[in-house]
Amino acid sequence: DIPIISGVEVNRGILLPESQNHIYYDVIESIFNGEDDYCDYQIGMTGIFSFLVGYALGLPPLYNVDTGDAGVGVFGLMDHGSNNGRGVIPAPPTAWSRINAGWVDPILLNENGFYEISSRNIYDEIMKIPISNDEYFLLEFRNNLANENDNIEEIRFQEDNSFLHWFDVLTDSLPELINLTENGIIESVSNYDLGLPETGALIWHIKEPQILDNININSENRMVHLEEAD
Repeated sequence: DIPIISGVEVNRGILLPESQNHIYYDVIESIFNGEDDYCDYQIGMTGIFSFLVGYALGLPPLYNVDTGDAGVGVFGLMDHGSNNGRGVIPAPPTAWSRINAGWVDPILLNENGFYEISSRNIYDEIMKIPISNDEYFLLEFRNNLANENDNIEEIRFQEDNSFLHWFDVLTDSLPELINLTENGIIESVSNYDLGLPETGALIWHIKEPQILDNININSENRMVHLEEAD
């Protein structure tokens, strides 16, 4: 029977694993053989939760659902980007996904000129350059800087070529970018582009899919294809 909780019929839900962390299991030494510091193998649950919420909201997957091969990689929530930032800074949906969901209207560019585009985390602007009736480019700007000059990985890097622990940098060096609960759980992040590898322009080549099912199954002819990340 469908459960009723506080008078509300619960007819759907999301099934989550108990944890994505391996460091508390007694097989940790076998999984990471030869490793003596497991702190950087911690993975948060936010990414997989957001990924499954994306499915619940009707966002089409952008990886090959038959093989698991990446279609847009770390640059989109509905692909490997769901686990960006150790699973606590999942990538936002791609420019195409946000337009397709009706969350943003693109700025249409029909003539030559000089144009300014805002960073996605400041004001979500996407520029659209038509090619044909069902084919076009999308241009957006993504910013992963944790301070004025550096991203999280650059802040981690030390002069002796070692790296500070990722979560230590996030919680100790960049507390202004995150919200923590009383128990030290990362509740939210100021900018979900922080988990991207770099800052810059993304140029997407879109062939408008007719069926929103496994639209990037053909690696030689993806419907949503990242042409350039610069």
